[in-house]
Amino acid sequence: MFRKYLVHYFEPFWPFTNRWENPITGGRGIWMPSIRVRENDSFENALRKFKKQCEREGILSEVKKLEHYEKPSVKKKKKAIAAREKALKKIRVAVR
Repeated sequence: MFRKYLVHYFEPFWPFTNRWENPITGGRGIWMPSIRVRENDSFENALRKFKKQCEREGILSEVKKLEHYEKPSVKKKKKAIAAREKALKKIRVAVR
């Protein structure tokens, strides 16, 4: 009954768009995540599939980044800290 509306209901709007290559059309640009719902799928299963799709595409992390403005100096500092932590982790793994 609600099957034809399900994909549209779950498609988020502009800030939550994905800016990578679209596997369906093969082109680049902005596109929205969607899921295929089978006849016997429940609403809960469809919602779980959609959440997993959004997680894979990194939509939530993008939303969190857009939530507040970050000065370029703060971005640079966070990037340096992340690089330092990654290097330390790499050293710890190599020592084992």
